[in-house]
Amino acid sequence: MSESQVVRFNARRQGLQRVRTGCATCKIRRVKCDETHPVCKRCQSTGRKCDGYYLVSRSELSQIIPSRIPDADDISLRSLEFFQHVVAPVLSGPLGRSFWTHLVAQLAHQEPAARHAVITISALYEQFDKGVQQIRSPYDDGYAMRHYNSAIRDIISLKAHYPEQVDTAIIVSILFSCIECMRGNKEAAVNHSRHGILLMNSSRPNAELASIFRHLSFVTLFSNECLAELPFLTNGGYPSAPTPFQTFAQAQEMIDWLGYHAVKLARLRDRQNSPSTASKYTQFFSKEIRRLNIYMETWFVSFTPLKEQSDTDPRHKSIAQILEMRWLAAKIWTNSFMENDETAYDAYIDEFERIVEIAEQSPPTEDPFWSRSPKFMFEMGFAPQLYFTVMKCRYLPLRLKALSLMKEKCCKKEILWDSTAIYMRGKRVIENEHAMQLPDDFSLQVVRKSIESPPAAPTDSHRVCDFTIEEIEDENSAGVHGPELEIGGNRIYFHFPTSLTEDISSA
Repeated sequence: MSESQVVRFNARRQGLQRVRTGCATCKIRRVKCDETHPVCKRCQSTGRKCDGYYLVSRSELSQIIPSRIPDADDISLRSLEFFQHVVAPVLSGPLGRSFWTHLVAQLAHQEPAARHAVITISALYEQFDKGVQQIRSPYDDGYAMRHYNSAIRDIISLKAHYPEQVDTAIIVSILFSCIECMRGNKEAAVNHSRHGILLMNSSRPNAELASIFRHLSFVTLFSNECLAELPFLTNGGYPSAPTPFQTFAQAQEMIDWLGYHAVKLARLRDRQNSPSTASKYTQFFSKEIRRLNIYMETWFVSFTPLKEQSDTDPRHKSIAQILEMRWLAAKIWTNSFMENDETAYDAYIDEFERIVEIAEQSPPTEDPFWSRSPKFMFEMGFAPQLYFTVMKCRYLPLRLKALSLMKEKCCKKEILWDSTAIYMRGKRVIENEHAMQLPDDFSLQVVRKSIESPPAAPTDSHRVCDFTIEEIEDENSAGVHGPELEIGGNRIYFHFPTSLTEDISSA
């Protein structure tokens, strides 16, 4: 931050300028509202029906200065300021959605459920340097969890008294998903997202919220950790592909939609276990693959002018890089998932090489996003694509480069991906498939050595095709599987396409 942006977060707050926020009834009457939730006392004292608190329009947002909250103490005000100046600008990644910096920040000053959720996110973000285990503990009764519990109670009360305030409930469901991603509780994050999509499907469309849920749907399927599939977003509308794209937001919405459908097809194909069922759907899959490939080529044509502009604009360079990496991963996935063995990915060395080449480029120092050294973002960044390369590209020099870049380029957490956990997982896969031992201080020197005499790619029977994650309960319960990889209270079991012994092989 520049000196003009520095906020003295630990100083006592003296209050902010009051504004005309309040319940809908007081606004119409043009009287000062006491802003008591869920029903203001002024309306109650005059016998009027309080119509509650509604979201302000985008034009109003730009004119509003947050007011001091009557029932907020100094610590809470500090957390809200920390969110506004430090956390909100990085949550949406380099793309910089206004959802976090404007809509959520303003709603937090109007609605207690959103305010408590924002304070929770702010507190969890500060805790990242204290270790993942402290954040993940479901029994933590500290500052963050107290506000999280308050947010849950307030949103239940709001929905009971004002069921028509669907937009508020949808936004709070996104905040709850963000909280659970930060805590590492992926199942709870998916459940909150599912609830938000169901609310979206029962209300009027909102383009920005639909875009966020579309991204969450893609992320859930792409995570490859057997998470439940989210409901289809029926009223969000399908993003169009103008030629060329006018904004990066348009390009992101389209590639999220394409990526979602590519991974959805792959998951659907995985469920066709019997040969008769698989052959029945072969024609359907072939048709869908051709359709997706046409859309993907159209996407890249529409994206190319934006990409060329980003070369001269450091603010957009990271956005263009991440979107191109998503496109490459979606393209590889679309054209390989129908094959019956892992060697199908060997045909996409050029695409994997491009993913690594993009990640190697240092973000410009002028980039306002990376200059903040973000620790968490509620968006896919470099981590998923690099991890995909480590897991599916069996050309050793490339996958070692991708592994080393995961340490350099990734936030500590990117939505559902814990960078430390997936780095350890990828490292163990490489060691297992190539029968080698990587040092703990793994560096690019190992990559250079492997380039001198790269080994042949492993055969299909020696490649990891899937993995499962189980919580550690009984130390002896997993003995039948042999030694395994333990990460953050979980055991990771890697699956190999062989039936010689057991279907599950050790990590």
